[in-house]
Amino acid sequence: MIPPPRLGDLDGDGMDDAFELLIADADETDAIEGPEDVAPLDDYDHDGVQNLAEYYFGMDPTRGGQRDHLLVAGR
Repeated sequence: MIPPPRLGDLDGDGMDDAFELLIADADETDAIEGPEDVAPLDDYDHDGVQNLAEYYFGMDPTRGGQRDHLLVAGR
């Protein structure tokens, strides 16, 4: 069971908006501008773990190449 978002989920995709902003703010040149542009089943950092799973497990969605890139704050 995926935990409910902690700070808000305005687009209703199951991921906290603060988490999605990590992805949206990671690259100013991509087409991802806000939480509504972050798809739960995409893999932003190309590490083989979908964004929703990275949210659920407290992983950093912007650090590809490592499966042990856990976020410390808030998790």
